[in-house]
Amino acid sequence: MGFIQIMEYEMDFARALDESERYMREAKGQTYVRSMTLCSDKKRPGVVVAVIHFDSYEDALKNNDLEVTKNGSADWPENLEVKFTDLDVVRHIVA
Repeated sequence: MGFIQIMEYEMDFARALDESERYMREAKGQTYVRSMTLCSDKKRPGVVVAVIHFDSYEDALKNNDLEVTKNGSADWPENLEVKFTDLDVVRHIVA
């Protein structure tokens, strides 16, 4: 079953974009992330929402344990509050 993790946090969007692109470059071939969509909340300026797709919840857990993932989050501000939402993909419908 597919799995989506949503991360929501406050950060300058340009920085969030740079950090996300750097992670994907450095993690290429190692990560369990299948795709990442980075969004700027239109109604809440400064709020970034990352929608991260995995093949399974188990892959997301394995991804958290990767050295490249741990190193990537080390560059974030110490007091950054991240809200996580974990979703099982029950059905994906394409128009």
